[in-house]
Amino acid sequence: MTRGLARQVGGLKLTALGPTQKSLLAQFSNKKTIAKKAYGRFVRSRISQGHREDFYELTDQRFLGAEEFVDDIQRDLKEKPSFVYDISFQELIDSVGIALSISKDLFYSKSRNRPGALGRAVVGYLGKELANLPFKSTAEHFNRDPVVISRGIKGLEKRIREDEAFAAAIAMLRESLTKNRAPILI
Repeated sequence: MTRGLARQVGGLKLTALGPTQKSLLAQFSNKKTIAKKAYGRFVRSRISQGHREDFYELTDQRFLGAEEFVDDIQRDLKEKPSFVYDISFQELIDSVGIALSISKDLFYSKSRNRPGALGRAVVGYLGKELANLPFKSTAEHFNRDPVVISRGIKGLEKRIREDEAFAAAIAMLRESLTKNRAPILI
């Protein structure tokens, strides 16, 4: 192997680190060398245990682990109720159009203009978040390919993370759509 692609760490051979390995090592230390050594110690200290059946017990097919672990996860899920709001596409379009100054015809325009694409992405994003509307339904409503809507929403999510003013505008829009509405538990 090429130098640097594989290294011995505490008697274990590690290949070039990808994102998963980096996040694993970050559990041991923020410093790469210290993390590798700690990971090596951790593996060596538990290798004598061999195969552990308790990691493979199946209580609920959605969760893998010991019964106590599954119970904890199920309890956590029950403590966080899921809910939606009864919001139609027309309400979403009207609110997004007003908030972002986008005329209604641009939402349905066959062209790929930026305001129309942004409006459709915001409708899809808030529709999914607030009313649990699938992207496919949004795509069908606007007569678009679901992949196009999905990509638009990914771009929108990135913009929300990077642009504080835009994120604040979306938060205000979210608040105006949910104000005086009772959530529906699902």
